[in-house]
Amino acid sequence: RYTYDDEIVRKAESFGIFGAILIREKPHHFNFTVEATGSLHPWDIVLNALGALKKKLHTLNEETEQILRTYDAPDDYQMQYN
Repeated sequence: RYTYDDEIVRKAESFGIFGAILIREKPHHFNFTVEATGSLHPWDIVLNALGALKKKLHTLNEETEQILRTYDAPDDYQMQYN
């Protein structure tokens, strides 16, 4: 498995080949490594982390809505999610 570290680009440039290799990230893709000590399976760690993130985003949404109500945001304003 290859993790991008700019080595391949530098190697090509060392041969005088500039711009021959273009490495871009894929939109809407997230690659990460989960390391576990054995007490929890990596999949469980990811699910627990996503659950915590979901709760925090819910709280952020509620508090943002409260701020909008406090400062008299237009009645037709609604949070937009993409």
